[in-house]
Amino acid sequence: AGQPLSFPYVMFFDTSTEGGGPGPSVEQTGLAYSSDGQLWTRYGSEPILLPSGNAAEWDGLYMFRASVVRAGAGFLMLYSGSNGQVTPSPATYAHGIGQATSSDGIHWTKDASNPVLYVADGVAWRGNRSYAPSLVRSLDGLTGLMWFSGESAGGARAIGFATASELFG
Repeated sequence: AGQPLSFPYVMFFDTSTEGGGPGPSVEQTGLAYSSDGQLWTRYGSEPILLPSGNAAEWDGLYMFRASVVRAGAGFLMLYSGSNGQVTPSPATYAHGIGQATSSDGIHWTKDASNPVLYVADGVAWRGNRSYAPSLVRSLDGLTGLMWFSGESAGGARAIGFATASELFG
């Protein structure tokens, strides 16, 4: 079978424990791979990126909508996260965007400086929700281009754009 990321088609997908037992639900990221893009095999029996379950952490209950790109000899992931709490915004979901790295696409290390963007950053148009990153590499090969969703305290939603120089250098 080989390593999942050696297949021509790879999918990172959301999965949830909602309704699966007592306590709060959690949302996490799974991995699947395919030879033809039609028949998919899930990697393992557990998600590859799991929240800690600790609501004191900004991404303690939800880690979802991942965007993954190759970076050097490994991979870079941006993901949406939240702790299910109503602070620092009135929403309990989609508080920020975090970053994680992996050498194999299976085992991930969250960046210690996470979140990259957060609802408490003082940016009004995304002060209620900052989430759903989509990351691509620029033509120079070094700059990361990210589109993401935001929501103001009044409920207006918008798409944001950010760059990170020499992200892949």
